Amino acid sequence: VKKKDLEIAGYVLGQDYRKQTAMDKHNFSSASVDEVFDQQAEKVTCPACSCRFSPLIATCPECGLQFG
Repeated sequence: VKKKDLEIAGYVLGQDYRKQTAMDKHNFSSASVDEVFDQQAEKVTCPACSCRFSPLIATCPECGLQFG
């Protein structure tokens, strides 16, 4: 990639990444930034996609966000 094209190349790669990981379909407005990954809880809520899952799993099964 030419230096003059770095910014647009980064943008295109970022858009492709979001599309390939389905992150472009998530509604982040419902995500709670106050959520904390609590390994003692029965269920935890992913702060990125609001998916509820067992804290025994270190990766959100919905969006792939990793904890730890």
